[in-house]
Amino acid sequence: MLAAFSDRNPWHVCFAVGLCWGRLAKFEPEFVGAAINLLENWNAADLKFARTFHYERGPEPIEQSLAGGNKMFDSVVLPEQLPDDLEKYRRVQERWLGRILGKDRPKYIGSWNATAMFMVALFSNKVLADKLVTPIVMLPPGGPIYNGLSILHQTHVLSTKPAGSELDDQAFEPGAIYENNALFVEILRGKSDWNLLDVHSGLYMLGTRLAESDGWF
Repeated sequence: MLAAFSDRNPWHVCFAVGLCWGRLAKFEPEFVGAAINLLENWNAADLKFARTFHYERGPEPIEQSLAGGNKMFDSVVLPEQLPDDLEKYRRVQERWLGRILGKDRPKYIGSWNATAMFMVALFSNKVLADKLVTPIVMLPPGGPIYNGLSILHQTHVLSTKPAGSELDDQAFEPGAIYENNALFVEILRGKSDWNLLDVHSGLYMLGTRLAESDGWF
């Protein structure tokens, strides 16, 4: 998608794709285009169109997530291009997360929507992704990831149960992002050819509730 929308703000592209990854919207270029427009300039026409790409939770999470994202991008200045090393990503994410710690956190900008665009950005750069073996950049801990961690705790693979909640529209616990990313590191331990995105992908597969996931392999 970054290549398809190379003339647009790459952070907006990654945020929009992150919504699709979280199953808030269907992963279609038309949705991503409308979402990017809304993150840049809120308008009724693109909103009406973007809302049509909803799944079983309906269009409201799409609207609320994009409205929250629009407010976030208005108040947080990010570099024009995606960073070229993990330390720069860490600093950018620290600035971004600092905005959601206040009492005026936009609705639906919870643990998933606050971090998913960084995950998408790292997936676009394999060299950096392979270097992500410590939680220098936080990955989304909610949704199927939360479920996957819960399964590993219930089966005594992990000694600590995941923090927080599954959905971004529930109460936000900032500490859950850091606590659950620490659990990713626990899973990674001893696996020299893995990185944290590999762990994250495995947890997504383990924790998803989608029936069609049976045919993903």
